[in-house]
Amino acid sequence: MILCLEIATYGSDLSNPRCSTTCKIAKIKSSEPSMQPEVFSSAGQTRTKIRVLFVCLGNICRSPLAESVFQKLVNARNLHELVEVDSAGTGSWHVGALPDPRARNVAERHHAPTTHRARQIISKDFQTFDHIVALDNSVKDSLLRWNGTDPTRISLMMDWVPDQVGEDVPDPYYGELNDFELVYEMVLPACEKLLDECERTVRIIA
Repeated sequence: MILCLEIATYGSDLSNPRCSTTCKIAKIKSSEPSMQPEVFSSAGQTRTKIRVLFVCLGNICRSPLAESVFQKLVNARNLHELVEVDSAGTGSWHVGALPDPRARNVAERHHAPTTHRARQIISKDFQTFDHIVALDNSVKDSLLRWNGTDPTRISLMMDWVPDQVGEDVPDPYYGELNDFELVYEMVLPACEKLLDECERTVRIIA
């Protein structure tokens, strides 16, 4: 199988991921077998673990905040054994870094603390995760350009909220603390709707 990996370069300043982008496509060979969601036994029943991945640009602002909100909801519904969540970025600029301090501030304020370390999305993620949720349309477009991607697994975050379909969650990187609070307010209802869907899927499989 041939996978096309998108390598994004951001102008002449690679330290600034919010500059205008130019993209290059590199082809690599992959011998990875098709992976199915993990199946495990719980309370005498075989169930499928649903995996959710939130994706933004650098994985330090929007997607880790969405991950922490979603994890809080998962725990509140006692679904931690059935639903797994992670986040990643399309770029590698912040790999290994903690989320932006403002994102952590907002997460902690809403009792959803995060210790996530930024990572870049990899080809295996497209087979491992059942829901790959882009925080804006440009990120969604980048994800859909990966060869061999199942487009039914990829969605836009705000498409989960009926009256906000097609909207972007704005990048708060150059904003203030209140811009990160806005991200929280937008992703919360989207995460609730997405988790409703995950819960329905798990119950049907069970």
